[in-house]
Amino acid sequence: MTRTEVASAAASIAGAYGGRPMKLYATAIAGFSCAIGAGNAEKMAHDPRVLFVQQDGRKKASTVGSWGLDRI
Repeated sequence: MTRTEVASAAASIAGAYGGRPMKLYATAIAGFSCAIGAGNAEKMAHDPRVLFVQQDGRKKASTVGSWGLDRI
């Protein structure tokens, strides 16, 4: 998908569930982020145009690999 197609799909899908796209992803994957309530996120997850819905969050590495890397 082109960036324009991703933007159009994101606006359509997010708008259908009371949100609007905040960030678009069009290089490695076609997707977007948006802020919506839990109930609407559950409904969006069942939309046939949507592969998956995941809550945004931060991750932290708990250990450093033994190959000498000090950052990821």
